[in-house]
Amino acid sequence: RPPVPAQGGPTGLTFEVAGSEPIKNPPTWMYDHRSTSVVPTIDAAYTTANSPAPGVPPTAYWGRWTGYVRFPIASRFAFTLPVTMRIELATASGTAVPMTVQGTTRSTNAALVANTDYRIVVTTNVPTATVSMRWRSLGGTPAVPDTIV
Repeated sequence: RPPVPAQGGPTGLTFEVAGSEPIKNPPTWMYDHRSTSVVPTIDAAYTTANSPAPGVPPTAYWGRWTGYVRFPIASRFAFTLPVTMRIELATASGTAVPMTVQGTTRSTNAALVANTDYRIVVTTNVPTATVSMRWRSLGGTPAVPDTIV
């Protein structure tokens, strides 16, 4: 596990993306594009002018966001993301956090510990023009700020 950045240091999720596009002659060959960057959130709309990475077509890519998140309060949380995206959450020791899936919402089955780092992995294998992830507390508390470390 990489160390948590010092206060004021860079934060974000590591975004790895790969995609293929047909080469015109012959059309059966593919040219692979790969890129890795650090992004502050999962929130983008891809078009031909704004692809996931240079050379990666917005309609033919695979993406993975990895990092750590910290929740400011102890609560169950709901994550909202497109059905084509998958989320995994785990404790620092690697224990998976069980989640219930209902449509575009994935909810933790138990309260998460406040101010504790959780490993997060979000993937998409089905290219979509819009990728996003939001979360909110399921306790009586209104939406709380999320922290990506």
